[in-house]
Amino acid sequence: MYLKKNSIFLGILFLIVVFTGCTNKKEPTETPQDVSKASEEVGQEELNELTKEQALAIEKEFFNRVLHLEMDENTYEIIDFHSKEDLMNYVSEVADRKLAESFVDSLYEEKNGKLYIIPKGGPAMIAEDFPFELNKLDEHTYELVQEAEDMLLGPYKLTIRFKYLDNTWKMSSRKVEQRMVEENTVRENDEIADQKIKEIADQVIYAISKKDGQAISEYVHPEKGVRFTPYTHVSLENDVVFGKEEMKSFFDNPNVYLWGYYDGSGEEIKLTPSEYYEQFIYSEDFMNAPEVGYNEILSSGNMLENQFEVYDDPMVVEYYFPGFNPEYEGLDWKSLRLVFEKYEGSYRLVGIIHNQWTI
Repeated sequence: MYLKKNSIFLGILFLIVVFTGCTNKKEPTETPQDVSKASEEVGQEELNELTKEQALAIEKEFFNRVLHLEMDENTYEIIDFHSKEDLMNYVSEVADRKLAESFVDSLYEEKNGKLYIIPKGGPAMIAEDFPFELNKLDEHTYELVQEAEDMLLGPYKLTIRFKYLDNTWKMSSRKVEQRMVEENTVRENDEIADQKIKEIADQVIYAISKKDGQAISEYVHPEKGVRFTPYTHVSLENDVVFGKEEMKSFFDNPNVYLWGYYDGSGEEIKLTPSEYYEQFIYSEDFMNAPEVGYNEILSSGNMLENQFEVYDDPMVVEYYFPGFNPEYEGLDWKSLRLVFEKYEGSYRLVGIIHNQWTI
């Protein structure tokens, strides 16, 4: 009997405990892992809001890594990187891999286990003096658009896309489109113009020194082409003219052209483009000429100077060697002139004039 009463009591007590536990049951609390995950999600949302300041900072860092590297100023050898692959990996930290590859491939070359920069026209960058828009295309993509102008490109439209890659914002693509404007809307500061023509001429003379027809073609006037003059006096009838596309294959062209007539003998100058290059373009190391003039005639011979009459408001850059052998008292001077004309707000190469003492 006692056992039976105890059993009944324990049964009632068990029901009370169970009932109490059910009625006082708490909702499950968040674990530390859940809180951490939620914080990450909030942080993710914050990262996806790209600001204009961040976009500018990304572009600045991109060009610091692409262009502003320590190098030997005499040989253009890059000090800290020895291969394109290493540099691509470095640039890829702030840009999409394909974009990094395209810039590194076009701006650098490998030789004997070393990396060298190829001086050429700098890419369009976000211009501080012009406004721009930053538009959100989706949660992971922004597009920056700016219309600006400079002496090299003239008026242009720059479009840059940024994507959220590898848990950070990176530049994913860049596109530059030239814009048509009325000529009288283009304004330029003379000092800036002088600096720009120097930069362009430096890039062209470097491309010429490297026999890089592709690079030279980028600066050739798209309508007039580039005219080759073997001796100072420009001849509209006899000088050979190569178009922008023809210039790309200039050094691979096997055809023989009549470029003019040799001074003194009067014999025909019949040469392939590569042969003409050796005699009447880069006959000396003009890239390292001791004197350079900008619309200033440094050399003078017996032939009539007419480039300023033939070309339309040209900018002439002359690379001049005053002489090589002291015994000739300067009669063995040589020079190379690059002639540029304005086209849609930017300078384009229209003439290459070889100059030397003539009889």
